[in-house]
Amino acid sequence: EVGKMSQEEVHLAVVRRLQYPSRYRGMVEMDLILGSFAKAKLEALSMQQLQQYDQILRQFDNDLFKWLVMNEEPPKEIGETDVWKQVVEFAEKNKPELLANMH
Repeated sequence: EVGKMSQEEVHLAVVRRLQYPSRYRGMVEMDLILGSFAKAKLEALSMQQLQQYDQILRQFDNDLFKWLVMNEEPPKEIGETDVWKQVVEFAEKNKPELLANMH
């Protein structure tokens, strides 16, 4: 039936919708970290994890910067999610390489 999407199609549509705001943030560091994370990891996330990631994207860049780059504690509703832990791990592992691309 036309207009009825499979779960895979819905999942892919959500992944695609979240790619753009990951790459075009307004702060170069967040573009690099979240854009790279999205490219590398989003397709493997569950729908629940994608919702968590959507919440992360709704945070201000300067807050994300403090939490990811300056290692400040995020609020519990962000910091205790699976996906936040994955983003932090990804950032820790890839930060030197990602942020070297800024210049």
